[in-house]
Amino acid sequence: HCILDLNHVKKMCHQDAIEFFSDQRAVLGSDGKIACFKETGWDVVIMMDGHLFNVSELKEECKNQGHPVQSDAVEELIFRLYQIYREEFMSLLNGAFSIVLVDRLCDLALLIRDPMGLKPLFYHVNKESVIFGSLIRCVLKHPSVKAQAGAEELMEMIRAGEGVTTKL
Repeated sequence: HCILDLNHVKKMCHQDAIEFFSDQRAVLGSDGKIACFKETGWDVVIMMDGHLFNVSELKEECKNQGHPVQSDAVEELIFRLYQIYREEFMSLLNGAFSIVLVDRLCDLALLIRDPMGLKPLFYHVNKESVIFGSLIRCVLKHPSVKAQAGAEELMEMIRAGEGVTTKL
């Protein structure tokens, strides 16, 4: 249930990212895992909260595409799928999850939820950064976020319920 500032993430070196994410998990009680992948041509940070149900099939797909997964870490599986399919990899995932993938070389951040919306993902955008977390109270802890919602956000919350992905 981590809160993160994407601008901060993009500026981190590999070790800083691991320490930062670990600190945030400890402070906010996240059980999500963080992984940094730095290979030739790649500098990607991935955080996932939840589970994938089709891990075996996805590992086989990676192997068939020449990008075998070397560990049991789901984050590596996500990284390999991203290497093969870029943003299109999301359509292959089956499960209950929220995923954040930051590609620091491409200046790209993906905030991804499972299609059924079983795992929440909240975010706030301002001029300097994007703040996100799997619990709304985590996002509201950030000093740049004010607890207010406009009419559109309130209607979205009423229509979809508490677990909706919503902009604050």
